Amino acid sequence: MISDEELLVEPDVDAAFSELVNRWWSPILGYFVRRVHDYHLAEDLTVDAFMRLFKGRADYDPGRPFRSWLYFQARMVLFSHYQTRRRTKIRCCQCDVAVGTATDPRDPFDVPALTGDLAGALLGHVGKLKRRQGDVVRRLHFDGETQAEVAETMGVTRQAVSLWLHAGLKNLRSDPEVAALI
Repeated sequence: MISDEELLVEPDVDAAFSELVNRWWSPILGYFVRRVHDYHLAEDLTVDAFMRLFKGRADYDPGRPFRSWLYFQARMVLFSHYQTRRRTKIRCCQCDVAVGTATDPRDPFDVPALTGDLAGALLGHVGKLKRRQGDVVRRLHFDGETQAEVAETMGVTRQAVSLWLHAGLKNLRSDPEVAALI
C-alpha cells in the first residue's frame, strides 16, 4: 500500500488524488461535522478542503506528515468559512433594522447604528452590561463608530474591541427582556 505522502507526489495526479479522497473523506467530513453541526455545510467544506489540497499539492513538503498538512488545510477552510460568513441578522418587528450586517464590504465587523424607539429600549439594557462591554456595544451599535475608531480612542487593539463586543452582545441576547424586544 502506498503511503499518503507518496500519493501526493505521485505523477499520476488523478488516480493518486482519487485514492487520497477515498482514504480521507470520512475523517475530514467528521472533522467539519463536529465543528459546524450541519452535515450539508460540512460536506461543502470537505469539498473545499480537498480542492485546497489539490491546488496546494505543489507546496507540500514530503518530509512532513501528510495527515497534519491535510488537517491544516481543513482548518484554513474552516477559518475562511467563518471569516466570510455573513453575521447573524436580528430583525426587529417594530422597525427594519438588521444588527450585524456589514456596512462596508472591506470591514464586515462594522454595523449600522440603531435609531428610534428600539434603540432607546435597548440602550437601557446596554447600561446593565460590564463597563467596557457596554461602552463598545453603545459606540458601535448606537453611535455608529467603527471598531477601528473605538479601538483607537480606547487605546486597545481591535481584537479586544471585538471580544468585548461579542461578550456584550451575547449577554444582551441571553437577557429575556431584550429577547422580547427583538
